[in-house]
This record gives sequence, C-alpha cells and structure tokens, in this order.
Amino acid sequence: MQKHRDPYWDNLKFVLIFLVVLGHFLMPAPAKGQFTRALYYWIYIFHMQAFVFVSGYTSKNYVRKKRKQEKLTGFLVTFVFFTICIEIIEFIFTQGIRPKILYKVTGAPWYMLAMFFWYLLIPFVSRIRPAVSIPVAIMAAVVCGMFPECGSFLSMSRVIVFFPAFLAGYYFDGAWIKKINRKSRFFSWAVLITCFAVLFFWRDAVSDFLKIIYAKSSYDALDISNMTGCIYRLLWYGISALMTFSLMNVIPKKRLLITYVGERTLSIYIVHRLIRDVFKYLDLYRYLGSGIQMLALCVLISCVVVYVASVTPIFNIVNSILRINTFFRRNSQAVR
Repeated sequence: MQKHRDPYWDNLKFVLIFLVVLGHFLMPAPAKGQFTRALYYWIYIFHMQAFVFVSGYTSKNYVRKKRKQEKLTGFLVTFVFFTICIEIIEFIFTQGIRPKILYKVTGAPWYMLAMFFWYLLIPFVSRIRPAVSIPVAIMAAVVCGMFPECGSFLSMSRVIVFFPAFLAGYYFDGAWIKKINRKSRFFSWAVLITCFAVLFFWRDAVSDFLKIIYAKSSYDALDISNMTGCIYRLLWYGISALMTFSLMNVIPKKRLLITYVGERTLSIYIVHRLIRDVFKYLDLYRYLGSGIQMLALCVLISCVVVYVASVTPIFNIVNSILRINTFFRRNSQAVR
C-alpha cells in the first residue's frame, strides 16, 4: 500500500527544485541582463535555505525508523555516485582530474554529504528544545565564518551554515499550513516582489551582502570584516526565512498536474546538474542570446530538464543506483 503524501509539500518541493534547476542554468550564463541577474540573486538568497528547511521537516520520523544506518549509507552512496558522475563529465570535456574532489566539496553534491551529517545529528538534537538548539546552531554558523579552515573540506561551511534551516524544518509544526488565508497570501506576495525589486534597482548597493549567500567561504575570503560578515549572515537568515515562509504561504494545497514531480526531487537534483555541465562544456550558452531572451530560454530548458529527469524510467534508474546498499543488505540476508 502506497504511503499517503500531502500534496502541499510536494507542490512546494516542485517549486523549489525548479528554482534550483533554473538557478544552476543561470549561474554560468555569460550575458545576464539586469532583470536576469536580479532573478538569479533572488533565487539564491533563499532557495537552498528553503530546500534544507523542507528536508528537515521530512526527517521528523527518522528517530523512530529501524534502519537508520541504511539511510545514512544511502546519503553517502548518493554523494559518491553524484561526485563521480560530475568528474566523468569534466574529464571527458577537459581531461582534468581533481583528486581532492571527495573531500574538497564545492559543487552540488555537497547537499548529500550535508544530509548525512544532519541525519547523524538528529538523535541528539531531538532531545533538545528548539529554543536552545536553533540559537546555538545559528551562533555556530555565524562564528564559523571567522575561520578560513571552515570551508570546502567535507563542505563543513555549508553543513554548519545551513544546519539552522534543517533544525527549523525538523521542529516545524505542519498544522501552521492550515492557518494560511488570503490576507497572509497578499502579504507574502508583497514580500517576494519587494525583495526582487530591491535586487533589481539596488543590486550594486547590496553587492557585499550578496557575497554571503553561497555559504562556502570565510568572511576573510569574501573580503569583508568578521563583524560585517556576522551581521550579514544574521541578516541573510532573517531575509531567507521571511522569503521561505512567504513562498510557503502562496503554494497551493491541492494535488496538481505537477505534484508528482515533488516526489522525485532527488533524481532531478542529480540529473539536472549533469545536463547543465554538458550544456556548459559544449558552449551552448552562446546560442541563447542575452537578456530576457536568454532568461526565457533558460526557463524553457529548465522546464524540459525537470520533466525529463522526473519521468518514471529515469527516476527508477537513479533510484535503483542510489539504493544499491539495500540490494547488498538483502543479498547478505539471503546468504544467511
């Protein structure tokens, strides 16, 4: 019997994975106009914070599950598989090999490694009140930016910086969704549009602040002082939280044609990055033009990639690879 899923969360995951895909396709685009650049930063200010929040929310039952080790192994298998695929593509096009890639993590696979560490901590944080654990996690995230050593090694910077969002999702009461009304939706749209307007009209004025949103470098590496970096990181947490809850406020609660895509975000997350890399190495961006035309084509390409990566055959192939640890467990039990 198939487990009942709340369509609201799958709708939210669909929107977020689309923003992830679009953001990754826009990142290497050489000819971003003012509107496209504002949209790119608008996405990056909150989309991963929001995705990590949802991941935290969906991890609530982890403590009660029997095969915790299987879940943790799955994250590591996914991380290694994803990283190797990216390296194969890079080697094909550049003949270059990065021997440190499995522990100097800067690209998209960081998320799977972070999930491993966050799930590892769930049994401990589940015993602590959120009024204690979340402030401590935020303090650790703010302070870690002062240390250059806390960077891409095992993606420690991102693991620590995004952990408060994971905790917030883990402690979040889903009953809040039922309280959404039209007035709050109006306010939410106003917040999202205002944030975009600020980035469109005053991006240069907030350029130093925007350095902080990638969460992979120390304040010194970003050429900002520790005090400024701490303030920016706290400000970023506030803005991204406001944007995340604003987006959550405008997500439909009923099942839609695209709802099923939200059930398959992992395969999309992996496949889209591989397609994007091939797209970049083949220098296909030169055919997209610039400005609004380039943005429109990137949106169209992102839609196609999300659809292709979510179709059942692709989803099943990726899922079977990522569950190889389950295969070995079953075989070992059969041998016994």
